[in-house]
Amino acid sequence: MYKTKNIKKHLTSLLLIALLLAAFLPIISSCGGESSDNERYPIGVTAATQETEEISTELTHGVPRLDFEGYEFRWLTSTTTSTYCITAVTEQTGDVLNDAMYDRIKKVEDELGVVFAPDIIPGESEAALSLMRNTVFAGEDAFDAAMQLGRAAFGMIGSGLFVDFKTLPYITTGTQWWFNEINDQVNLTDKNFVMFGSLNMGIYDFTNAILFNKNMLSSLNLENPYVLVDSGSWTFDICAEMAKAAVHDVDGDGQMTKDDIWGFAGRSNSLLPNFIAGARQRMVEIDADGIPRLTAGSNERIFEVFDRVMTLFRDDGVWYTKTGTENNYYVKCPFFENDQALFADRSFYSLTQLREMESDFGMVPFPKFDEVQEQYGAMVEAGGRATIVPVTIKDPEVVGAVLEALNFYGWKDVIPVYFEIALKQKYTRDNEASRMFDLILDSIIYDLGDTMLCSTVKDGILVPLFAGNKRNLASKIESQAPKVEAAIQAAMGN
Repeated sequence: MYKTKNIKKHLTSLLLIALLLAAFLPIISSCGGESSDNERYPIGVTAATQETEEISTELTHGVPRLDFEGYEFRWLTSTTTSTYCITAVTEQTGDVLNDAMYDRIKKVEDELGVVFAPDIIPGESEAALSLMRNTVFAGEDAFDAAMQLGRAAFGMIGSGLFVDFKTLPYITTGTQWWFNEINDQVNLTDKNFVMFGSLNMGIYDFTNAILFNKNMLSSLNLENPYVLVDSGSWTFDICAEMAKAAVHDVDGDGQMTKDDIWGFAGRSNSLLPNFIAGARQRMVEIDADGIPRLTAGSNERIFEVFDRVMTLFRDDGVWYTKTGTENNYYVKCPFFENDQALFADRSFYSLTQLREMESDFGMVPFPKFDEVQEQYGAMVEAGGRATIVPVTIKDPEVVGAVLEALNFYGWKDVIPVYFEIALKQKYTRDNEASRMFDLILDSIIYDLGDTMLCSTVKDGILVPLFAGNKRNLASKIESQAPKVEAAIQAAMGN
């Protein structure tokens, strides 16, 4: 049996937690519609940054001080170049983010009497998924928790491989360190098989924004996007006119090639979805019964955004059509870095690839559809890792306690460092861009069509149309609908 320390102190702390939760924790809202003051930051990001200093000395997780007698906790993760998904950071390097993650591990080890083994990393996502399936189907207790590609885990919910988080002791999904509204969208039944929390930094890493080249902006005598954003005038039409003004046939040969200057650099599988999110529209909506539905076919605004984007990027020619190969979204963006594109769509994580860019750049959210739209919109795309627990675990108490504590310290100690230092200070060039991080996070509109159902919706509908310069959106939605419904039913275990 494991030993419980300071039971009386634990009971007192639980009462304190209840009082503090009532006083301090904001209502974490749904990502739908326009948000009020109490509905801000649906994934708890900026709230953590703003409130940590005020309550960090009082608020704590509800896990008692336990002694699991040196239990070796094992994580299964995978290699990636697009997000942070190493969990058991085992050494300090002097990098503030790495060391905050290291401290998180050490606090949990000290409080719970566990030891974290180095992450099990068999390779990229597919290798990790294969190992997980094989070990679970063989009944092997090979690991305690896994950081798996979210959309892949979503597709496996009905496979019987995962533990329902509601059955794990100590998990408190009503708190800010769990992304409750995203988890409600991802888990389509009354069970929580796939979970996102402050440990899953991919939610932040895959939040998208527009970068703009300040040198080009000045030489073209264009309006300052920061001023436009603050005034509420940063709209699609304004953005489009600026992008068109940037296009220039440098060598004068009458043809636009990779040697010329363009309005936009970006991937074919991210630009159109980003503008749809910027207009605060979703391809997939949750109905009154909590079931996702492919509603895009009856959403007139999505068709309007689609027509505008296709006209700008394919007819007006602001985008180099081979940019998917010339500008790798997750590694380098040479058109933007070489002053050959005014704008670029980038994820927060991919900002780390622009450290050596000589020209100054700024960052703003994707534009609104028009000035009537009250709030900006920001897309979170697929690729983030979710937490799952295999059914082969031997001790749910250890797993529940560790996951709760890790997510709490992720929210309290790691996320503020991630935003205030790793992103705002290291990878931005001005105070306005730093301020835009908060605005963009405030603007997140989470769409299952861009994330868990990415392969059938975003990559199955939007990407082939944009990349292939095809305009048959209605028929594409109709033909893809059965596949989307099948994926939803599979995630419900039907």
